Amino acid sequence: MRKRRPGEFICDCRAYKFPHRFGGGHCSGFYLISEQWETFWGSGVCETCNCLNTNEIPYCEVYNGQEGVSECPIWQEFVAYNEIKI
Repeated sequence: MRKRRPGEFICDCRAYKFPHRFGGGHCSGFYLISEQWETFWGSGVCETCNCLNTNEIPYCEVYNGQEGVSECPIWQEFVAYNEIKI
């Protein structure tokens, strides 16, 4: 096992069956958005998000795949808080 590099965050999402580097390969951090959206459905932090489309039925443009994961403020805050280098 190699040493952990500065700015690297170890993730255990379902992208891989083993602990892996956040933001590498199939791990995009989408799990952060899906957990938030499936828990709050447009309330909480999502209420003020630019990616929230409030047509007849509110939906998240990132969750639906219309916007990139890096456009989500939750993802941006997670990356900034953990000092992750993408």
